[in-house]
Amino acid sequence: MKNKSQNHMARLASVATAVTMALAADQATAQGYQNSVTLYGLIPWVDTEVTGSGGNSAESSVTPSDIIDALDFTFMVAGESRFGKVSFLYDTLYTDLSEKGALGGPFAGSAKVDVEMLLATAALGYVLHEGNGTLLQGYGGVRLVDVSTDVRLAGGGPVGAGFDAKVNDSWVDPIIGLRGRMALSEKVSVGGFASIGGLGVGSDLSFDVFGGVEYAFSERFSANAGFRYMSFDYEGDNADLDLEMYGPVVGITMKF
Repeated sequence: MKNKSQNHMARLASVATAVTMALAADQATAQGYQNSVTLYGLIPWVDTEVTGSGGNSAESSVTPSDIIDALDFTFMVAGESRFGKVSFLYDTLYTDLSEKGALGGPFAGSAKVDVEMLLATAALGYVLHEGNGTLLQGYGGVRLVDVSTDVRLAGGGPVGAGFDAKVNDSWVDPIIGLRGRMALSEKVSVGGFASIGGLGVGSDLSFDVFGGVEYAFSERFSANAGFRYMSFDYEGDNADLDLEMYGPVVGITMKF
């Protein structure tokens, strides 16, 4: 598990470095570009259900207060590079955690679920409306999902039961969505986005929804806070995975 985490960390560091260099080059060569980078944190509720080929299911749920103990490593960054009405959008989220839950069905018992997830989204956006402090943007792209979920159960009930299921897979979901923003004052604005993906191409169905408020300290720096919900329904070769992550988000945005 550590080797895989280290590989992911190295991969993420390379991606972040490449993105930073590309944005810096854009700024130096083309003053018409508008760029922004957001470092954010999400401490969510995580609901996981893994169903094996035999029909047995494992369910676990962890709250934000449990995440601090369960979380091994996390990394989250998002950004936009815009020229005119066209934007390149990206969002990378990596998390590695271990959680405890309960076995669903008549043989109630204990469960230990290890979840390691990388979400890397890249999309092109186009401004549909802009003016009077409002912005509406449509976008479409792809999301890479790399999930490693290991469920180990010690069953209870009158006869006891054991169940071990693993989902260790990667897939790419097409996504489409809308982003919007509305200014409430010179410093305060509200906004969010909503996307749908999968549609049987990668996962069966996925959702990603965010809504929040932003406060501008200056022309370059702002703070934002809101609530994000993500859901993935995936059918694997050995097990099916239903995963939900939702909770408060806080971040810092730099524009340049």
